[in-house]
Amino acid sequence: MPQRFSTARGREFGEVVRAAISASGMTAQRVAELVGWQEGKLSDFVNGKIGCTETELALLLGVCRTPAQERDHLLNLLPETQVRGWWQQHGSRVPARLRTLVKNVAAAKTLTMWHPHALPVFLQSVDYMRAAISAAPNVPDEEMDQRVKAAQELQGLVSGRDLRCTFHVHGMYSASVGAGGLIALSRSSAVTPIRSRTRRAASSQPGSVRRSRVLTTWHNGE
Repeated sequence: MPQRFSTARGREFGEVVRAAISASGMTAQRVAELVGWQEGKLSDFVNGKIGCTETELALLLGVCRTPAQERDHLLNLLPETQVRGWWQQHGSRVPARLRTLVKNVAAAKTLTMWHPHALPVFLQSVDYMRAAISAAPNVPDEEMDQRVKAAQELQGLVSGRDLRCTFHVHGMYSASVGAGGLIALSRSSAVTPIRSRTRRAASSQPGSVRRSRVLTTWHNGE
C-alpha cells in the first residue's frame, strides 16, 4: 500500500466524514455494519490510514443521511486528499465564511500573509471591514453582517494563543504579531521574506505537515 501523508485536503476530508458519522446519531459500530465494513476499517478510513472508492463513500454518506451539500463536497475531495497545497476557486465572489481557512488557521502554529494593497482581515477594525466589503462590486448588501461576523471569527482564532503571525502589507511593511499583540512594524520586501521565513519554520520541525503547522496565504484582491 502506498504511504499516505497529511495534507490540508485530507485533514478536512477526515474531519467532515467524522462529523457526518457523528451527526447520524448512530455508533461507529452500527454505521460500519450498515456499510458492510468492520469497525476497524471505518476507524482506519476516518483517520486517513486507508482510502475508499467513490461508491463506498457514497454508501457511507447515504447511511449517515448526509446533506447533499456536504455529500458533494466530500465526493469532490475524495480523489484529491493526497494532493499537496490547495488553490481554491470561488467563482464570482469569495464565500462569506471560508471554512478551509478557518480550520487551518485554528490548527496553525505560524501564519504568514502578504497583501499588496490592503490590511489583512486579522488587522482590520469593524469600520475597515465594512468599508472594504462595501467596495467589493460583487458582494450584495445583505451579506454585510455575515461577512463581518466571519472576519471577526478569524480574528478570534489568532488572539490569546501561541501563534506567531507575520503580515506583509502594501509590499513595504512587515507587521509581526505574537500572542501579546502587535510587536513590530518594519520595512520589508513582499515576497522573498515570506518564502524564506516559511522554509525555515518548516525545516525547524522535520516530519509531517501535521507537526509543523505552517500556513502561508497570498491574497491578490478581496
